[in-house]
Amino acid sequence: MRKKGLLFAVLFMLLAGMTGCGSAQDETEADMSEDISEDISEKGDPETEADAADAPASEDDSSDTFGTRIQDQTFQTDLGEWGNVTFAAYAPENSSFAADGMNPDVRFYLMEDGQVLYEFPGWNEEHTNSDLFLAVSAVAFKDYNEDGLDDVITICEYETMSGEGYQLARIYFQLENKQGFEEDQLLTEYLIKNRLTDNVAAIMDAKEDYWDYLASMDGQRSTYSQTRVIAENRDMWAGDPDYADDLYQYAVADLDHNGRYEVVVSNMGGTGMYTYSRFYEINENYDGLAECETDFVEGDSQPDLMTGSMGGSEAPTNTASLLKTYMNEQGEFYYAVYDTMKNGAAEYYENVRSLTLQDGKILTTPIAYRTTIYNGETPSVTCTDASGNSISEEDYENAADKYFAGWQESETWLGWQDMNDLGSTAEEIAAQLDQSLNVFLY
Repeated sequence: MRKKGLLFAVLFMLLAGMTGCGSAQDETEADMSEDISEDISEKGDPETEADAADAPASEDDSSDTFGTRIQDQTFQTDLGEWGNVTFAAYAPENSSFAADGMNPDVRFYLMEDGQVLYEFPGWNEEHTNSDLFLAVSAVAFKDYNEDGLDDVITICEYETMSGEGYQLARIYFQLENKQGFEEDQLLTEYLIKNRLTDNVAAIMDAKEDYWDYLASMDGQRSTYSQTRVIAENRDMWAGDPDYADDLYQYAVADLDHNGRYEVVVSNMGGTGMYTYSRFYEINENYDGLAECETDFVEGDSQPDLMTGSMGGSEAPTNTASLLKTYMNEQGEFYYAVYDTMKNGAAEYYENVRSLTLQDGKILTTPIAYRTTIYNGETPSVTCTDASGNSISEEDYENAADKYFAGWQESETWLGWQDMNDLGSTAEEIAAQLDQSLNVFLY
């Protein structure tokens, strides 16, 4: 669950504005720790423009790279079997969100004499991200898994469509015989959950804790495995909606916090802007999905879980929505959810409800209602509680907080992805699911 001290955790969820530093970071970083500074001198110094100019060929001119080199995050380093190579970071050209929600991401390369030897894997084959890349805040070369080969640690800054900023740490493990590097998705998840994305020192200090965590858990329960189970069962949840598909999106979450993730699928549309949602949870064996029961009444509009759900076909996609979250003494999670419907251009009907997922079933309880009727320039607004008693508009706005008074309050973010952009392979879909889940986890 992500906090808006903003982020993404952000990832949104949580975090925001985290500023990190790494072992290969520029020595001018004021908050660089002593051990990381020492590692810079051992592993390599950032290339200067003069160094690049003296080289046989400028590596900035390689036709195999994409974007603009980030000079202060480019380093000469000895990576064992790869030899003395240049680790180069390249920022995408874009500085604003892409219209289709698929924003070019940072790319990392190993280079030698102006030629690309290896490109590090991205979130997907296209190296795109639903969030906007801002900067590389840290790079380090350390043998994290103690196999005798230096691994690559990066910390990057991103911004979500809702303006939340967050840092994402990724560790690329070096494979033997120059077979490349691979990311441990479970480790990425662990770092996110435990807020270990500030700097490289924090990542390394928590290494033993991660190995203990890994040894204690069933591998089938990892985020990496669960999102792939969801992806492999796409036919169960990614079919065409019966109606109301002006906005059709999905998000990954763990609404009941039982460690088994759900994919939430929502579609909205029609003249009344009705929303309909379905929920699918990883089963207890972690090898399939089960559709959650709901107490929704067929034909009635359901809570507007998506961002921009009143925006019709012009509503933004691939954005994050915020749910006010409340936890009781039993550790059960409830969410304040809202729904707005309209009848023509003059009548709007709103309500706020509680929503919880328990034992595989979505349960909702009405809290308050608001009706707005436009007759001329002055609207008539009527508010009632769940029993039909008249309340003020201010009481309606605060109804959820009053209903959950005394409970532990927090925020949950859902990272929505447009169903129209769903990948064609299980690997592509799993990468998109990972991006959505990161919003929830932060």
